[in-house]
Amino acid sequence: MCDLKFGKVERPILDDKFVLLRKELFEKLADEKFLYVLSTHDKGNLSKSYFYLIVDKLREAGLLMENAISFSAVLPFKASNEGIWFTDGLLYRKGKELFYINMESDKLTCSSCPIYSQCIYAIKTIAKDRDIPLIKENPMEEWKLIIDSLKKEFGEKVASLKILSFK
Repeated sequence: MCDLKFGKVERPILDDKFVLLRKELFEKLADEKFLYVLSTHDKGNLSKSYFYLIVDKLREAGLLMENAISFSAVLPFKASNEGIWFTDGLLYRKGKELFYINMESDKLTCSSCPIYSQCIYAIKTIAKDRDIPLIKENPMEEWKLIIDSLKKEFGEKVASLKILSFK
C-alpha cells in the first residue's frame, strides 16, 4: 500500500542534491498545497500569507533555495533517542517531473490502483535515470528496490552531515 503523487515543476532548477527530510515534513508533501507550492511560484488560490508560510517551510527543509528547486531526491527519516533511520518513501525529481511515494501510507493498493499506469511510468523513469535494473514483477517491490538503491547510494557518497544548531 502507498500514497503516490505526481507534479510538474515550473520553478527553475538550482541543484541536484539528495536531501534527508524528517518523516513528518515528508508526509506533508503529500498535501496538494505543499506539492503545488514546491512546483510553482504562482500563488494560485492560496492566500499570500499561507503560500509564503509553505515556501518558508520548504526553504528550511532545503527543498527550495532562492525560489528554485534544490534537490533531485528526498529520502524521509525518523529520529529518536535510539538513533536515526530511513523510512520507506521518496520524492524524486527528473527534469521537470516530480514523483512522490510514501510506502507507509495505506491510501492506494496495487490491486485496485486507479493510477497504476502512472505508477509504472514513474518506476521506469526513475530506474532508467539511476541505472537501477528492474527485476521484480510487483510495483511495490520495484519501489522498494528503487528506494533501497537510493539509500545505498546516499550511504556510499555521504562524507558528513551538517546538523542545524541545537539552540
